[in-house]
Amino acid sequence: MNFGMFSEEGNRKVTELYEKTANLPLRSTESDIYSFINKGFSEISKKHKEVYDTDVRERFIGQLETESERKYSIYFT
Repeated sequence: MNFGMFSEEGNRKVTELYEKTANLPLRSTESDIYSFINKGFSEISKKHKEVYDTDVRERFIGQLETESERKYSIYFT
């Protein structure tokens, strides 16, 4: 998946986070999901500051919405 990161490594890290997020239990609350995403983005941002760019967040949340059929906000931080 391409999440608009500046490097392959950054994109791989976001893809890994996305896959983990998409596989959270169905009973996970919106708050649980946002917390999980925020922790993951925080960790990724230590090496890849662009993870908080609007384009990256929009792609991440857009893909999550498409696969889960739920609505999320890109303002999860």
